[in-house]
Amino acid sequence: MTEVASRRLIAGLYALPIVCAALAAAFYSQFLLTHDSSWYLIATRKFLEGQRLYLDIIEINPPLNFYLTVPALVLADIIQISDTLSYTLFYCALAGASTLWAARLLERSDLANGDRLLFLVVGLVGLFLLPISEFTQREHIMLIFALPYFYLSIIGRDRASIGVFEQFAMGLVAALGLALKPYFLLIPLALLLAGPSREIFKRAFFPANLGLALGLVLYALFVLVFHFEYFTQIVPIATRVYGDFGLSWQTVLFRSEAVALFFLVLLVLWTRNSLDQVGRSLVAGTLGALAVYLIQFKGWNYQALPFSFFTALSALWIAHSRRSFARRETAVLFLVMGAVIFAIGPQLKRGPYDTKMVSPFASFIEAPAPRILVYSTNVSAGFPFTNAVGGQWSSRFPAQWLIPGALIGLQETECGAKPKTCNDLTGILGAARDANTEDFLRNRPDYVFADERKNKSYFGGLAFNYIDFMKDDPRFAQAWSNCRRIGAVERFQYGVWRCDTAKISEPAE
Repeated sequence: MTEVASRRLIAGLYALPIVCAALAAAFYSQFLLTHDSSWYLIATRKFLEGQRLYLDIIEINPPLNFYLTVPALVLADIIQISDTLSYTLFYCALAGASTLWAARLLERSDLANGDRLLFLVVGLVGLFLLPISEFTQREHIMLIFALPYFYLSIIGRDRASIGVFEQFAMGLVAALGLALKPYFLLIPLALLLAGPSREIFKRAFFPANLGLALGLVLYALFVLVFHFEYFTQIVPIATRVYGDFGLSWQTVLFRSEAVALFFLVLLVLWTRNSLDQVGRSLVAGTLGALAVYLIQFKGWNYQALPFSFFTALSALWIAHSRRSFARRETAVLFLVMGAVIFAIGPQLKRGPYDTKMVSPFASFIEAPAPRILVYSTNVSAGFPFTNAVGGQWSSRFPAQWLIPGALIGLQETECGAKPKTCNDLTGILGAARDANTEDFLRNRPDYVFADERKNKSYFGGLAFNYIDFMKDDPRFAQAWSNCRRIGAVERFQYGVWRCDTAKISEPAE
């Protein structure tokens, strides 16, 4: 390649992230955010207004994502745009900055220009296109913050001409993404173990890994000092009841990505004698991402994003490093295409996020800035519907995640033999009812939506009626007499009530 062509390629390495960030901002700003991100916007607003995490706001996850949401809300206030738009623009900008940093790393590495371009293009796809239906889910956010660190770990610090401080900074920034879920740490662990075993201890003390370790330790200390309630209020209950939240084991295991894994395994076996260190690191990262998905064992689509990213990059690198495209190695190319198509294709096919619940729910809303309450185990029932209508969320919970696990636990436990277990589970149900009653009385919702399906999500087929459950509290039963049924969302089998909020009394302190 001539010097002029090389300069043009380098310029392209830096221009592509900026162009992609701008295009992504224009594209994703047309759509609503995912249910989880929409909940975080509303919950973080409450947090900034003085409500306490894990007491007034009940969230199953550690607090990092609340703090990562704050800058977008501050930006929204400064430039007077919606929280949703600000959040979208904020993360498009962060994704652009991440891929720019990755481009700088690639440009300063000893990789060939074609190698650099491959890493950059897959990184751009991974941050801007792969999460098309899961934009700003935590797996996506993790990839945004950790991409430069991942690339440094895969390529190797000895092949990148960047300073010690910058390497340390890559690890420190990666901690902002990897600390979102403890499971994410399986990926850097896999990358650490990918190299020669005799140098593991040495690699553990590379600047990037020290930066990551420092970030994780500081975050853990921060949570212990400022959010100790997470360990006292959330963890004990979550360990008892949250395991029942998730899809069936068949859904967890039999996904299109499983076919991608099959193709990748065959590809690695076929090319094992020519696999270089970069390839081995990528395969290790793929296994780490697979472990992240499996250990959660929920089957939710966004949890597969890191695995899909690493699978596609691994397959393409193996073919590229062997020059399989130029040599027209039919068998290798077939396996590569199979891995890439089944890793990325299902995500692209889903298209932009759309719960299809917003419009039918919103059709019942007549009051401006309505106070809304949704009794459901599905976060997607309340969000982004509440955001879309400019509503005020009237519960401390994003969804009723305490109830199914406790009910299933009682169903499966022989209370005569294990009275303490049953007492604990009954206590969790009572606490859920009490908290919901207090929220109902204090927030006085204008509209209440309740899931009336016979087979509700995560209840394991158990019959359950939210309103009947809540009426076991006399305070709720009395207040509920001021609500009248105004219809139902037939498509999703949700009942709808309109409440006379002036007649609902706040709870006694």
